[in-house]
Amino acid sequence: QNSFIKGAFNLPANSSYPTLPSLMLILIQYSLVVFHCNNCKPTGRGPRIAVWYQDELDKWGLIEPF
Repeated sequence: QNSFIKGAFNLPANSSYPTLPSLMLILIQYSLVVFHCNNCKPTGRGPRIAVWYQDELDKWGLIEPF
């Protein structure tokens, strides 16, 4: 997809949670995963998805702080 951050891909926040288990197969290949949105606030989409990702890492036994 076209994105403003080189190497990034866009995933709408509303589809992130239900697809996260399958996305893990892609995301665990990277040593750095950044969640960003244009309107990032401490309680916004980026931080919320980062927490979901950390929860999924914990389930997989891949405990890495974000």
